[in-house]
Amino acid sequence: MTLHSDHSIRVVVDATDLHAGQPGERALEQRDAPAESRITLRSLKAGETISHDGKHLLEVLVVRGQVNLKGETLGSSSYVRLAPGVPATFTSTEASMVYLNERTPMEQETDS
Repeated sequence: MTLHSDHSIRVVVDATDLHAGQPGERALEQRDAPAESRITLRSLKAGETISHDGKHLLEVLVVRGQVNLKGETLGSSSYVRLAPGVPATFTSTEASMVYLNERTPMEQETDS
């Protein structure tokens, strides 16, 4: 992993290989306090799945390709927000890259 820091902004992670279709995952941020959270970029091969147990809130942004969620096809720039308690499985229909933000909400969720 190559990290570049810019003192005026934040740490930037090079994920060129993932965007080019190489399989894998790159952590962008992970925290344990004040609430558990994890932000990653993940590259998926066609037919690969991601399972979400519903323990945390999950935000998904499709960066490249297409994924299916409960019969819905989500293409590039599609965004999904799943509240805690909502388990789901995403399946890529082609080589894809997704931005995943999984976290424990700081306040009670009332809708998704």
